[in-house]
Amino acid sequence: MGDERTEGDAVHENRTDGWIAAVRGLLRVYRAIMFTAGAVGMATLMGVVMAQIVCRFFLGFSLVWSEELARVLLVWITFLFAAVALERGEIIAVDSLVNVLPRGVRVIAILVGGAVSLWVVYLLIRTGIRYAEFNAGQVIPALQFSRFWVYLAVPVGLALFEVQLFLNLIVQVREAWRPDDENPA
Repeated sequence: MGDERTEGDAVHENRTDGWIAAVRGLLRVYRAIMFTAGAVGMATLMGVVMAQIVCRFFLGFSLVWSEELARVLLVWITFLFAAVALERGEIIAVDSLVNVLPRGVRVIAILVGGAVSLWVVYLLIRTGIRYAEFNAGQVIPALQFSRFWVYLAVPVGLALFEVQLFLNLIVQVREAWRPDDENPA
């Protein structure tokens, strides 16, 4: 009497589990791409800073462009990898209250919180685009390129964050929807 599931329920659950597995597969690919980009970005940043140190203190001259390039790289790395931090669970979230709610209410709370988060990030992306466009006419002196490319890190990084937030929301809803005895601890 306790477990009266139909064959249709099992088919629907298998289809949903397959979809969640596909989302998790996309997350793995995304993670691999981002960690490769992170390694290249950090290696480039370290190389530029080391070149500046060697030139300034051992060779007696300064690379004029190195400090600005290091700053630009750091800005891009920071915004691009906010999404990686979210994916790894390194962004602060207080879910104590949500976790003790009954399953149906928990799912609604996750959806509402997710919708608000997605909306706020969307507004930040729009603002970041406007800010990048506003600064397009300014040139970084030592590098001789537009500040637009620096400020573009904000909407690009936040767009990745938005996608990650959406994918996490899908997984969170699926996990919350499972009966409590099926949820991994």
